Amino acid sequence: MSDKEITIIACHASNGVNSRDIFQRFYDNPDLSRDFMLTRLNTTHIQDLLREEFIKNGPSSLFRYHITCDSILHPGITVDEVEIVILGFIRTLKGVKNLMIIDAFFYSNEESVLNLFKKMIIELSDSLQSITFFTQEPKPKDAKKRSPNAMHNILKSINSDIIIKDIRTDEIHDRFWLDADNKKGIVMGTSLNGVTKKLTLIDYLQPYDAKAVLDIANEISKTQQTGKEEHE
Repeated sequence: MSDKEITIIACHASNGVNSRDIFQRFYDNPDLSRDFMLTRLNTTHIQDLLREEFIKNGPSSLFRYHITCDSILHPGITVDEVEIVILGFIRTLKGVKNLMIIDAFFYSNEESVLNLFKKMIIELSDSLQSITFFTQEPKPKDAKKRSPNAMHNILKSINSDIIIKDIRTDEIHDRFWLDADNKKGIVMGTSLNGVTKKLTLIDYLQPYDAKAVLDIANEISKTQQTGKEEHE
């Protein structure tokens, strides 16, 4: 909030202290008590502060710091800042064994994209055993620049034993990185080659949303496998 701050102080129960101690220590220190005011507020006071904020800036103001600082990638953001944001989200998938990357236009030969992809995979490489890519079949004119070879080579250079599976489909549009076993993941508003070019979102998936996407992806994979077996 612009002109007020709410600070929460928790006491360590094991130390045998309570809220009265922080007040006593505060007033025993002249420098603190001169520059700051320490007071108790009940839930009614908090409601009043929230009401003021709602009226002044609207309900979305309570979430603006998270959205602005953590989840929005915009054209003015630098490459270093992009990496900090994206790698921060990717680290939440550490420990993933079977990764699904769902992105119609994921594959790219652009050097900047390959560098970022490599850093993302290195974050997850300690436990990673397999990656399944769900991408769209490129048009003939785009086949060369959207070849999977460069990214596959990066994966093999990091872990020669990694299992790579490619599934071509046009049934999924949005971009997801998913931990298939733990049913969690992130959603990205653009492919890696679109980062910094347009305003886009990156955010965590709720567990039930991750499960829903995984169920669809698994069904697509199962259907394609069944079709191959029947064709053979």
